[in-house]
Amino acid sequence: RPPRRGRKPTAAPAAPASALRESLTGSVAGAAVSTVKTLVKYPLDTVAVRLQVPAARRTFAELLADPYSGVVGPLAGGIPSGAVFFAVKDAVKASCRDAGASPALANVVAVGLAQFPYWLVRNPTEVVKTRLQSESYGDEVSELEAYRRALADARADGSAAALYRGYWDNVRYAYPADVLKFVAYDALVPRGRKPTAAEGAVAGAAATALAQLATTPLDVVRNRAM
Repeated sequence: RPPRRGRKPTAAPAAPASALRESLTGSVAGAAVSTVKTLVKYPLDTVAVRLQVPAARRTFAELLADPYSGVVGPLAGGIPSGAVFFAVKDAVKASCRDAGASPALANVVAVGLAQFPYWLVRNPTEVVKTRLQSESYGDEVSELEAYRRALADARADGSAAALYRGYWDNVRYAYPADVLKFVAYDALVPRGRKPTAAEGAVAGAAATALAQLATTPLDVVRNRAM
């Protein structure tokens, strides 16, 4: 009798490896994206904060003065927070896809879960950034002095609560903004192939503009809270 053939070994599930790969790739990409985005958008963000915070400067010349005030902190904090956001988002998105979820649902779930660790890392620098842009510390305060004051407030309170002022407002703003952004981007780029650089740039700009327009009231609330 011919020997019985052994059973063909069953392949191990690829989902954990896929999620890990997506997480590592997303982490590196997220750090780079966060740095570029901060540098490009910062002057516009400064003007927006000064318009939204009642105590900030109002004349046209003053709105445009020192547009990169407080940029060092967000750049330094944006690298780890951006890496964390995209690592969590891409890993969760890959897991959702492996579980059979639709692309839209995978985006909604992944972006939502990524917000909490992202703002845990980002919030302290966001608080100081907003206060520098709106000149809540005064118009002659350096960025280093602003961080010293923020840390002094935290020590006086005996907790880190002062550094996490507006945390939930940031989450409530960023979640719908990012969901709209990613879903709109996926809907605008061509299906079935990788978009060209020009197509990606146009789709990204349109998706960001739509998301910002829809969530501006929430942006006002969070900036005033900080």
